[in-house]
Amino acid sequence: MAINLRSIKEINNGIVPLLLLPKNFSGLLSILLVSVLLLSKPAQINIPLPTDQIKRHEGCAYTVDIPPHNDSLFWTFEGDSTKGVFSKLRLYENKIQLGPNNTAYADIQTKGRGAYSHWQNELYFSTSDCSSPVVNGKLYKIKIPPRLSPAGNAIIFGIFIAFSFFASHSGLLKKIAETRNRLTNFLRNSAPRSTEIAIAAILTSAVCAYIFHQWFNDITTNSFSLGGRYVVSDGLGYYECANSLIEKGRFDYDWCDRRVIYPYLLAGFSSITENLAGTLILQGLTVTLCLYLAAKHLYRHLGLGSAILFTGFLLNYAASEVFATTTTENAGLMFGALGMAFLLSSAKMLDANNQGPASLAQKPISDAPFALILLGLGTISIALSARAGAMFCLPLLFCWSWLMLRRRFELRWHHFALLFLALVAGNITQVILLKASGATPGNSYGNFSLTLYGLSVGGKNWNQFFLDHPGLTFQSDAQASSTAYKMAFENIVTRPEKLFEGLIHNISIFLENGTVGYYRYGAFQSFASILWWTGLWPIVLYRRRALFSLIGLMSLGVVLTAPLLMEDAGSRVFAASATADFAQITIGCWWLLTIYLRFVEAPSFAQIKRLFFSSTFDVVANTDYERKAPYQTSKTFEQAMIALLVVIMAAPVCIKRPTPFDASYKCASGELAVTQLGKRSQGVIFSSNAGSTDFTHRLWVADRKRLQENVPAIMWWKDDLKSAQLTSIVSGTQINRVGGVYAFSEKDLTPYIGKIVNICINRSSTQKLFGLDYSRIESIEIAGDSN
Repeated sequence: MAINLRSIKEINNGIVPLLLLPKNFSGLLSILLVSVLLLSKPAQINIPLPTDQIKRHEGCAYTVDIPPHNDSLFWTFEGDSTKGVFSKLRLYENKIQLGPNNTAYADIQTKGRGAYSHWQNELYFSTSDCSSPVVNGKLYKIKIPPRLSPAGNAIIFGIFIAFSFFASHSGLLKKIAETRNRLTNFLRNSAPRSTEIAIAAILTSAVCAYIFHQWFNDITTNSFSLGGRYVVSDGLGYYECANSLIEKGRFDYDWCDRRVIYPYLLAGFSSITENLAGTLILQGLTVTLCLYLAAKHLYRHLGLGSAILFTGFLLNYAASEVFATTTTENAGLMFGALGMAFLLSSAKMLDANNQGPASLAQKPISDAPFALILLGLGTISIALSARAGAMFCLPLLFCWSWLMLRRRFELRWHHFALLFLALVAGNITQVILLKASGATPGNSYGNFSLTLYGLSVGGKNWNQFFLDHPGLTFQSDAQASSTAYKMAFENIVTRPEKLFEGLIHNISIFLENGTVGYYRYGAFQSFASILWWTGLWPIVLYRRRALFSLIGLMSLGVVLTAPLLMEDAGSRVFAASATADFAQITIGCWWLLTIYLRFVEAPSFAQIKRLFFSSTFDVVANTDYERKAPYQTSKTFEQAMIALLVVIMAAPVCIKRPTPFDASYKCASGELAVTQLGKRSQGVIFSSNAGSTDFTHRLWVADRKRLQENVPAIMWWKDDLKSAQLTSIVSGTQINRVGGVYAFSEKDLTPYIGKIVNICINRSSTQKLFGLDYSRIESIEIAGDSN
């Protein structure tokens, strides 16, 4: 097939040689590159661990050098990563997967139970029973899944170039653009409120379907929730905080005082639904609506495609870190997304007011989106108070608000004071809610003391404090926090190099995995990282526009905070600022694609220089279309959401519903605990029948075998669940006293669902589950009806 060459003059102007290829050839090239990539993908490597090379370390820990293996040209193996904390290596003992992986060395030494960590080419591991892998007669092997190498990433880029050239010259790209414009016109010209309701309904329906899919299939996705229906660890702690607030008007533990905003919010959801399943659904819907609002306002800046990409990133993050759990990440993501929606809306108005020469007279503040900025800054302050994370974002957002407004509006000092009040809205809310529950603010944010201690000893996890000082485990939360701060500062003064080592360690984690967890994108995690860093360039170029300066300063706040928090709990710590991270990734993708499409329209090296280095936004963005058909939307939805959240948080204070119980009841044997099954407590009734998941009751009836099979090996409590001998488990708030009840029984508790029950428990007969001692139920008797 003959190639239709352009004129010599056009070639001298810088036509890229690739664009001289005919459309048929580019299509065949893209197919060829895809075939090469897929056919070259090696199978997962299975490597037996030779017992003669396994060395004893300390306690339950053993080490072994991983045998060498061959990579292909386009694929490599994550087991070779120099950042062992992100290794996807899996360890097996007689075909049974061990875990959790990426475990702290101290835990491997002292606890064992199959925990392991992969660092560079060395595996640091333990057996399931702390026996010696050299003499116990068991077979140990590792599996390493492949990932794209740099050459593989280059092939992906080549596929994109070849296929996009084919799409451009075959008319496919034009058809896609026409479809996009028709859809955008439909969204712009239709009734805003109807469109918003329809899109929100689609998103919330999808999230409900996802949560129900977890429940019906007994799928566990994170360590705070078993099968998405039985919350454990911190999730159980916050659920108890919420229910004790409803029952007694106060918290049972000072642990709840750390971050009080989420317990109040969760108590509001729980008081409405009166059971855990309904609470999780209502909470998931509220999070989804807040994410939609953030995406809606990003759409006004960057278009429909960017909004869809942004929403996809957020929902993927929420699926693994937020949905079907009762942890503070829910409040952080919820308020963070809502605050971002207000700020993105104000950025649109600021950019419209900042058009024209800078010498124009300043406008009155009434023309400025001052109320939106106050709402955005205040809501993000609440988000960072509810889920402490990138705290440096707050002062930077304050500076952004003041500088953006001063450019074109007349400001007075009382405006400065109002912005400052918005800045500390989270702290004010924390104090008010603590006072309402009768607690003192002294223990607020006390968990940072444990994080600081971990940093002061070389970048360890928050639990290092209790590993180093096990005798302090039984102190109150306030006492432990005070002691941890004191010891951390002593460590910093005496051994500052350890603090520096910890900061460097956290920076390395950030560079490898970001604050939103690039690992969740599998073989394509490098693309998310590239897009995040690429997004910095347009942010710098267009820094005078409110959108880009907003995202840029929030990202700077994230970067400044990352060295302090990355080791503590990974990406979930940054839930409140996740929208800024995903917005930057979206900006990187939008900028690259927009530049590429503009280049295809006028391919020359002069055009490349103009697109990559011009600080004029109109060079890249199609602002003419926006001026012809401006997207109008009311703020009713956003205002309704913030009002709804305030009402939900106030519900536990305003609605007092004490539950009566018979104080004269005495146990024949054991200790009395009074609770309400399925209302102020949660439970699992294990069944031997597959597919027996039952949603007609307030307790969860689950297939035990399937449930255990669907628990990932990395869950630190998986072995507890496997070894437990029981039929039912219950945990919840006691009505008759301070504290929770954690109990198990060998019989089916279905007849007692929804009832207030007197439970007599035997604390001398316990089973370890989810890090807690569950006591045997000696007897159970109905004391009253929940209704």
